[in-house]
Amino acid sequence: MKKHALLVCSLALAMLSSTPMFADTIFNFSFTGNSSVSGIPGTPFSGAGQFTAESTSTAGKFLITGVTGTTDGQSISHILSPGSYGFNDNFLFFTTGDAFASLDNAGVSYQLANGVDANLFLGVPSQYQQTLFGFASGLVVEGQTADVSITPSTSPVPEPGTMALLGTGVLGMIGMARRRLTA
Repeated sequence: MKKHALLVCSLALAMLSSTPMFADTIFNFSFTGNSSVSGIPGTPFSGAGQFTAESTSTAGKFLITGVTGTTDGQSISHILSPGSYGFNDNFLFFTTGDAFASLDNAGVSYQLANGVDANLFLGVPSQYQQTLFGFASGLVVEGQTADVSITPSTSPVPEPGTMALLGTGVLGMIGMARRRLTA
């Protein structure tokens, strides 16, 4: 019996050490503005989708690792790595209990299916509004202001380490109950 318990504990420790330290969190985003990423002034534009983010070692700070959705009618193809679009850092800030998340002045960058790179970021701090900039083929075609909303998804993804810990706890409780029944 002791060998089985030792084996289960060893397996649990191996699982915990191989799982990521932080769980992914999903944030929904949407924005609307008054000028198209295509460069046609006065044309309304909008976008919506989801950010996949990982917690960092700093409380309330997340690194955006993925993005899905649309911008100005174009599908978002992929996220751009930090520093590849000016000085984007792909950080998002959210405190548990708050209704909205925010970006910093470096923002998050992604590419659309038509090749246009987009960057969402916090504009001039005194204005407290988010801004979208569109770049096509490395040339600035337009910068425009948009009202951006970023909210946490209602169904967070459970952390694998937490699930493994819960599972080993349940196994331990079963083992204890079994031991009491045989005694």
